[in-house]
Amino acid sequence: MVQQNNRPGASGDSTSTLPEKTMELAMKYGISIFPNPTQSNVSLVTNQLPQDAKSEAVLFDNLGRVIQKFTNIKSKEEIPMDSYKAGIYCLRGSDAIVKILVND
Repeated sequence: MVQQNNRPGASGDSTSTLPEKTMELAMKYGISIFPNPTQSNVSLVTNQLPQDAKSEAVLFDNLGRVIQKFTNIKSKEEIPMDSYKAGIYCLRGSDAIVKILVND
């Protein structure tokens, strides 16, 4: 979803919002998280990592607290989300941040 700054008094220039920047990075690095929203596990897929490459990621809650750290993330990985409360979480890798919505 692309959003623009249409506040009264804002200049004619569109301003990138966090969701827009998140989507730009996700598209640039080929990151997919599905299903999103979820009630259980999500699959993380990135087409920018070679099949044998590994990286790290950190899961944050909506207050910015570290919930879990993941090491040796592969190009295809399943992340368990079923033990977390409903809310918005951010998964940050070395080059991108992706939001994950957990439903009841």
